[in-house]
Amino acid sequence: MFKTHHFNLRTFNLTATVSPEDSASLEEMGLLIASRSVEYFSILKDLQEGLGLVLIKEKAYPELADLQVPEIKPLKNFRIKLPDTDSLKLFVRLAAAHYPVHLFPQAFRFPGKVVDMVASGEYGARVAVDEQSQIGGGSVIRAFPFQSAS
Repeated sequence: MFKTHHFNLRTFNLTATVSPEDSASLEEMGLLIASRSVEYFSILKDLQEGLGLVLIKEKAYPELADLQVPEIKPLKNFRIKLPDTDSLKLFVRLAAAHYPVHLFPQAFRFPGKVVDMVASGEYGARVAVDEQSQIGGGSVIRAFPFQSAS
């Protein structure tokens, strides 16, 4: 978020260039490079804070491998816990193995992406485990809604 009345969107124009002889142009180089290396961006307007610039760069993740997943059995005693990276990836693989594709989000095709989504704080995750750390279920939920431009 930054306060400004005038925000020059020139650097987001695909034809914009930077000249080493122009110091004002060089000051825009970071934003120019950033605008070229992201998949998409948005500008948020907040009356009190000013403008917000959100740049999104998607990472490439391997899809689910055809790895054998353990059978899910009813848990006699369980506790709910924050999953570590391996437990979260296993939970995602279990969900993909036991539910039709249309019943879980596209991100679940990429366990590493779900791990990053949770690590970023955008999503929260919990798993139900027994004394042997066998996963019997879990959930992944959006932790906060994104703001949209008004």
